[in-house]
Amino acid sequence: MALGYTLLPPSKDKVHETKSSLLERIIVTLGGRAAEEIVFGEVTTGAANDFDQATKIARMMVTEYGMSKLGPINYGSSIDIALGGYTQNEFISQATLSDIDKEVAAIINNCYKKAKKIITEHRDALDKVSTALLKNESLDEEEFEKLVGKKVQKKDE
Repeated sequence: MALGYTLLPPSKDKVHETKSSLLERIIVTLGGRAAEEIVFGEVTTGAANDFDQATKIARMMVTEYGMSKLGPINYGSSIDIALGGYTQNEFISQATLSDIDKEVAAIINNCYKKAKKIITEHRDALDKVSTALLKNESLDEEEFEKLVGKKVQKKDE
């Protein structure tokens, strides 16, 4: 059972993702936790899977896509998930692994700050949607847009 599930279908098939698109996905993923903190002043365990998804995206940005200050280097083929964690081969130094962790944390923390800012700025829309969800349990795109307005399409969507 999913308690707070958001489905974000792509507006068209994409072969490649831009850095800004990946950052936006992380921000959206962290929105539930940001809303908990802002609305209730308390957080729950409900965002655990969201953190997992956001962290995977951020780690891939750093280790595979060269989308961090570490530069256009692929560390992904040397970092494998093993027994729930990451293992290192002899080609990646402890210092570099530490730098990777710092970059991932910076991406996540920056996106979380942006999610909180968005929630704060659009609190009235959040309240409208949550009231409607309490009545109807789910909203389709048309119902959602009646409450908050249509999404402004970007050029690459």
